[in-house]
Amino acid sequence: MVNRAKCEKYDLSKLKILSVEIGDDCNLKHLHKKCPINHIHRSESEAKLTTADILRIIDDAVDLKFEGYIAFHQYNEPLLYIDKIEQVIKKRPDQKYLLWSNGLLIPEVEKAGYSLNMFSKMVLTCYDPQKASFYSDIKDRFPDVEIIMLKRMDDRLDVYDDTYKNPIFCKKVFFELPINCYGEVFLCCHDWKGTYLLGNVLCSSLESVVKGERYQNLLSMSHKRRINKNAPPICRRCRYAFSKYHEGDNISSLNLRYRSFADRVKLRAHRMITTVLGD
Repeated sequence: MVNRAKCEKYDLSKLKILSVEIGDDCNLKHLHKKCPINHIHRSESEAKLTTADILRIIDDAVDLKFEGYIAFHQYNEPLLYIDKIEQVIKKRPDQKYLLWSNGLLIPEVEKAGYSLNMFSKMVLTCYDPQKASFYSDIKDRFPDVEIIMLKRMDDRLDVYDDTYKNPIFCKKVFFELPINCYGEVFLCCHDWKGTYLLGNVLCSSLESVVKGERYQNLLSMSHKRRINKNAPPICRRCRYAFSKYHEGDNISSLNLRYRSFADRVKLRAHRMITTVLGD
């Protein structure tokens, strides 16, 4: 019997988010000491994605049947680069664009004359409950805004030393494909050291990365339920595996699922740290 998963060639038709990190700075890095952005050190002379590079990536994605959201985040704050984002959107206006942000720079950005209507959707993360009304006001002013309320900032630094044994193949690879501002294509945002890079779009096309053996094998493996020894080491010890495929257009709902698989097994009735403000 032919194994369909082995024969199938995957494109980007099912991918929800193609995230191209627009820059490598964040306005909250002084507060979030454990954010990878404070621990990733690159040479100032190292090449970064230009506007032309990002446009090429978008064009390649469309050729690969991508119909999801183009986003501009990874460990950064996209609104610091609103001028560059606007240039991209003006040159490729037919795509859907997602702003995933802490949102605190919105008043400054609007005062400078930029319209957030350039984004098809916004997902804003609030780390301070006292600012809930600020985020509610933004939600009331724009048609498609999701607010995520977090009681604490995330901690991804120690993922490589975790002794946890993850039993399932994560489905997040079917949800998001992250590319940092140096062109490196990541497995997932948890792999902040880039131990399992899929390629580099400054050295080759997005098409060659997607059609490459490394990415194709990863997707094929991830269709399975139980993880095996061929999975990337970081996946085998990750506590935050997606147990299901993401469905629908509610992006922030992934945060309700994106928590420790071990916690879900042991504490099924446990209230989640993350709650979503809104309808």
